[in-house]
Amino acid sequence: MAIPVIFDTDIGTDIDDAYALALLLQCPELDLIGITVGHGPTRRRSQIALKLLHLADRGQVPVAVGSERAGAVDVNQAPWADGFVDLATIQQPAAEFLVETITSQSGEITLICVGPYTNLADALDLEPSLMDQVKRVIVMGGCLGLPDGATPERYPEYNAKSDVVATQKLFSAATGLTLVSLDVTRSVQLSEPNRRLLADADRPLPRALAELYEHWPATTPTLHDPLAVGMAVSDHFCQTETMTVTVDDDGSTRRSDEGTPMTVCTAVDSDAFVSFFVSRLLD
Repeated sequence: MAIPVIFDTDIGTDIDDAYALALLLQCPELDLIGITVGHGPTRRRSQIALKLLHLADRGQVPVAVGSERAGAVDVNQAPWADGFVDLATIQQPAAEFLVETITSQSGEITLICVGPYTNLADALDLEPSLMDQVKRVIVMGGCLGLPDGATPERYPEYNAKSDVVATQKLFSAATGLTLVSLDVTRSVQLSEPNRRLLADADRPLPRALAELYEHWPATTPTLHDPLAVGMAVSDHFCQTETMTVTVDDDGSTRRSDEGTPMTVCTAVDSDAFVSFFVSRLLD
């Protein structure tokens, strides 16, 4: 039976959110039952998610919009979805959607969080025990500076530092959290040959990703967020270790003798994951 999943995202700034959503839509092991959109101009971001759902013939998936209080952020891929009106977001705010959906299916839902964690913190304000009612929480974020990792120098990672209070709240509440940090994701890049392979595919989702790529002001995508989706499908992509993690007031995440126990990805089979990613999108 497919695992019910809610995908929390800040789609539209880095390209990897769109890649992650497309991968999720191509994984029969996962049943996408909702998307919550957070960080900055959430309504502009939501249009991108809605258009991708439409192209995948998954228009029944509800998309809930979160608070815009985190501040204005450039959504470089938004023009791709400008004028799209075939689908609309639901009226229920993201935090309320999270609480209602998770509590109605207690112990069944996996949360995949790949953007700043404002929506989840807002949901915890409504229901402090919410993280106790999920099956699993998989978070892309943080940078622990693991000696053998891709980022041996620890520094505040974007998702974690964008809403530090939310990061601290989530990391403290989710005792079963799986952390997919820069220590592993920085190793997972989509090479030019693989990107061209996807761009040349005559299928709606790869074609949409190629169009979104043209709006993205960079060159080589790093598959941070898709790896979090991959870990929901199979733990075999990463080696993991249980450790306690603390979130400092600048958004830095560090291994500590105190903090919240969580499962941390410490190494990744990059070739295996990229092969999986490309094959699923071409399927």
